[in-house]
Amino acid sequence: MNRHAYLIMAHHQFDFLKELLSALDDERNDIYLHIDQKVQNFDFPGFSHFLQKSHLFFTKRLNVHWGGYSQTACELLLLNAAVPRHYTYYHLLSGSDFPLKTQDEIHRFFEAHAGREFLHFDAPKVPPRLKERISLYHFFRESSHPLAEPVDMLLTRLQRLLHVDRLQNESATLQKGANWFSITHAFAEYILDHEDWIRRHFRHSVCADALLVQTLAASSP
Repeated sequence: MNRHAYLIMAHHQFDFLKELLSALDDERNDIYLHIDQKVQNFDFPGFSHFLQKSHLFFTKRLNVHWGGYSQTACELLLLNAAVPRHYTYYHLLSGSDFPLKTQDEIHRFFEAHAGREFLHFDAPKVPPRLKERISLYHFFRESSHPLAEPVDMLLTRLQRLLHVDRLQNESATLQKGANWFSITHAFAEYILDHEDWIRRHFRHSVCADALLVQTLAASSP
């Protein structure tokens, strides 16, 4: 039986999250759930016994900031939790997503298209300003201080004047798209095999999770 792993990043709307989990509850699925570290008093016992057919695994909790590297770190955390159990497909979702098809329809679709990766891509060429999400240093994206964004904008302008380019010796072809995906086990392993590369290039970035999977896919053998 082909088994699928659903990787979910959640930080609010937990009543709706239960609806999502109910829709995914199937003996062919396991669910990996990340609850943002900022969430207090989450009902872990209630969620632990909520599902009837799927196994639910809670990951280590990270303090995720929108646009920061912590979003990418969370995705890698979920993949690292699931990949050792070797699933046919891995689906990355937010806690606010919901399937429009039944589990039977979803599994039939992926059986019919076995081995294909399902990623979203924007325009073939990434504009220079989008490239700056990675090519320049962004040191304050994990900060909630009111001055963090203005300081980041100031440093961005300064780095442009100094012609800073963290990617000047990088051969990878940048690609961009939505960060949500449905990928095979082989590609999930490929992503994790490049964790050092990801940390080196994405650590001080901004909104770079939209560049990660697509760039690795475009640069893969």
